[in-house]
Parts: sequence; structure tokens; C-alpha cells
Amino acid sequence: MKHAHFLIAYDISSNRHRQRLAKKLLGMGFDRIQFSVFWGRSYRLRVKELEDWCRHQLPLSQNDNLLIIPLPKRQMQAAYAQGKSPEELSDWLNNEGVIFL
Repeated sequence: MKHAHFLIAYDISSNRHRQRLAKKLLGMGFDRIQFSVFWGRSYRLRVKELEDWCRHQLPLSQNDNLLIIPLPKRQMQAAYAQGKSPEELSDWLNNEGVIFL
């Protein structure tokens, strides 16, 4: 199974739907880096399952947005992080053994 880093961002007007998605992402091991932005490393198949779950279980209004962006390894290695826990981010970025499920 292939895994990759993913950046997930959303702008959802419904508090209930926003909370459901955040809970789902945290449960999958993604890290919240801003209120509506998550990142982590996961198997591509698991993220595909997340996309299917969102499509069927998370009705969005016309003005809502959800982005799931795969990030190439090279881009992640070139990432710059500053803030709350940059050392943890750096550890994750440089550790091939870290996989978010």
C-alpha cells in the first residue's frame, strides 16, 4: 500500500458538519495545524475512503469547500514550519516510519 502526506482544508458553514469532519480527521491521525486545516501521512486507500465518507455522509452547501491535497515527498522535505511545535513537524517529516492511519 502506498502512503503519502496530505493537506486537508475546509470552509464549512454548518457547525455540526464541521465538527463531524474534524472528529473524523483527528480519529484518522491527522494533525490540526489551524482551525480548519489538517495535515498528516496516510495510506492513499484510507484517504480515498475518507473522500467517499465525505461524499456520502457530509452534505455540503453550495458555499462550502473541502480540499484534500496530496503532497509529494519532495515538497514535504522542502517544507518550512514555524510555530507551535515545529520540532515535532520536523520529526514527522524526516521519519519514514511515521504513518498516519
